[in-house]
Amino acid sequence: MASINVEVVREYLEHKAFFVRLLKKFVLTGAEKDEMAAIDLACWNPNNNVYEDDSLPFVLDGISTCGVSRAIVGIRGWHTDVFSPSVLVSFPQIFNFVELNEKRVSKTFFNGLDFKRILVVPMLPQREQIRERSIQMLIQRNVTHVLEFRTLLMELAEESEINRNYIESDILQILRLLKRYDCLKGKQLELFE
Repeated sequence: MASINVEVVREYLEHKAFFVRLLKKFVLTGAEKDEMAAIDLACWNPNNNVYEDDSLPFVLDGISTCGVSRAIVGIRGWHTDVFSPSVLVSFPQIFNFVELNEKRVSKTFFNGLDFKRILVVPMLPQREQIRERSIQMLIQRNVTHVLEFRTLLMELAEESEINRNYIESDILQILRLLKRYDCLKGKQLELFE
């Protein structure tokens, strides 16, 4: 069974109408096995007509995620860490999924077509200067986009309905129950900006 982090990301991408391939379910052999093991998900969006691929922001949100055509996804669910420059330097394995043989990945998942490299992280730093340094480090290591878990979870929570039974999704069912029993509140209205 995939980790809860992978399941949340998979649920989010499927909610956005992506076709998602969970790599761990497929048996790979030899060099492919070692090389592909760093990829958590591969996804394809048959409906990306919102953005041109080059105009997407680096940090994706709910709308811009729909502009991605094809991507491999690395999920780093280290929920106690902010992905600051010091964390990025200390843990080079964060980037394992982008340092793969691009031709082999493209052939294996996307029939030779170009693809993006999305890293899903708990959160980037809040302070603008440190955040910008983290983003530059990620770009230098060939990460094309970042998704933050907060974005995924907030959107899934907003979309879950308390009067609907989500038999097909444990994630949505848990979010529904949290909302139903007032453990999870919707966004509060802002009175002052």
